[in-house]
Amino acid sequence: MSVERDRVVAIIQARMGSSRLPGKTMLALGGKPIIEHVVERARASETIDKVIVATTCRPEDTILANWCEINDVQYLRGSTEDVLERYKVAATVANADIIVRLTGDCPLLDPEIINKVVRKREEANLDLCGMGQWFPDGLDCSVFTRAALEYANREARLKSDREHVTPYIERNPDRFSIDFVRCFQDKRVNDMRFTLDEEEDYKLLTRLYQLLPNKDDYSSKQTIHTLMGNADLMRINSHIGRNEGYKKSISLDTEAD
Repeated sequence: MSVERDRVVAIIQARMGSSRLPGKTMLALGGKPIIEHVVERARASETIDKVIVATTCRPEDTILANWCEINDVQYLRGSTEDVLERYKVAATVANADIIVRLTGDCPLLDPEIINKVVRKREEANLDLCGMGQWFPDGLDCSVFTRAALEYANREARLKSDREHVTPYIERNPDRFSIDFVRCFQDKRVNDMRFTLDEEEDYKLLTRLYQLLPNKDDYSSKQTIHTLMGNADLMRINSHIGRNEGYKKSISLDTEAD
């Protein structure tokens, strides 16, 4: 008798209303919007059963919802600030057992990294598995159980916890089983930035994507090698701090109502 496998769903949080780079998820990269790259890269992971975009109910995100409809991508619209609740609803709608958290501003994510993190979580029966040690900003992902997500959604009170989904789980190792996958051996990759928050990020991604050898099938190693071979590219966005959005959330933290 076969054992039914957990249903793994990638939930991509995405919105148009970024304060630093408005409309970033629909900016063009190689002739396609950023969100299309993220969806395609997620779908290329052999460990993912379903991809769903979780956006907001704000008017400016209608264009993102329309893109999903036209391109046959499942989506839902939920809270703007309470991303944790948005994830909980998306997991319910998609009937997820395991959630892969991705963001709509990381177009160069690597399907093989997703595979490694998903498999590590399954093999160790973890509540949450993430990226350990060094990794470029924009190539990371986290994988967690629906049970852990629902627990966090019930208990998390800080606004930063509700806006960034996994910090409550990560901060409570006594309640959750947590481990990490180390995908990179070179600590220099920690200074690399492949996410999209600022105009300089967009300049880097546009130029870097043009240099990639295979636009339809490239690995994080190829991306990193390409960037390391072009020092001028690295300088474009090297002044931007890592996780600035989360740091800002913490500085403004209050308990959510």
